[in-house]
This record gives sequence, C-alpha cells and structure tokens, in this order.
Amino acid sequence: MKEQPSLVHLQPETQTIIKQVEAITDRPVQVVEVADLPVMAKIKIASERAHKNLRGAVAGGMRMDVVMYLADALQKFSGMNRREVSHITLEIAMLGRSGLDINDPDRKYRLKTLPGEFSWLHLLAIMHAGVRMFDPKADTGADFDKEYAMVKTMAGKA
Repeated sequence: MKEQPSLVHLQPETQTIIKQVEAITDRPVQVVEVADLPVMAKIKIASERAHKNLRGAVAGGMRMDVVMYLADALQKFSGMNRREVSHITLEIAMLGRSGLDINDPDRKYRLKTLPGEFSWLHLLAIMHAGVRMFDPKADTGADFDKEYAMVKTMAGKA
C-alpha cells in the first residue's frame, strides 16, 4: 500500500481544507499527490478569473442572487442535523474539485445528498452556508461573506 504524503508538504490552505473535511466526516481524507503543477497553475488562474468575474459585474459588489441562494441554503439546513449538512457540504466541495463554471446559470447539477437541480453558483452558496455552520471564519473559496451577513441580518441572527 502506498504511504500517504505528509500534510507538511501540502500548501497551508490545502492542509486547512483537509483538516476541516476530516473533522466534519470523522475519517481521514485520502491525499493524492499532484505531479502536473502546470495544470494546477491553470486551475488557480481560472479560479481567480472566475472570482473577478463574480464581483466585477455587480454594482456595490453585493450579489442578490447569492443572497437568495444563501437564504435558501439556511432554510434547507434549518431542518437538518449537522451530519446531514456536512455530507451536503462535502459532496459539493468534492464536485467542485474539477472546477465548475459559476458563470453558466443554464448548466444544472444534481447531488446525491440533496434533491433538486442547482446551478454551480447556487451550489457554491449552499457550500458556503454549510461551511459557515462549522467554522465561521473558514475560507470557502467564495467571497460571499457580505451576502451571508445580509442573510443572517434579515433572519435576525447576525
């Protein structure tokens, strides 16, 4: 059996994500070494471009669609236990590893852990809300903190 690479050799943000996933699922994450760094660099650049596009076209930087998606997520989560929320959050995180397009609202995705069809932006908002339930300061990779704060304020839970 191949020995797992040490977390020491991984980027700090990757170490943090792995530790959070392990805490949520109560089991170790299998780490795969990435040999093709140019591919990883392209993914990082695409991610940064998508993040700029996410905020760039919106006046004041507040995405009302994200506010609605976050409100929907919190409503869904209100009837679930932490384990169910963690499974949904983890499934979305795993789906997102391949780099999905948040700018294509017509493309829909299905989850095994949550009924319905969702755009990638909607799934990203659900994941953000799920992560916030476990760690309010964690970096989810989505800059939805303003929208999340607005939803919590509207719900009277700020």
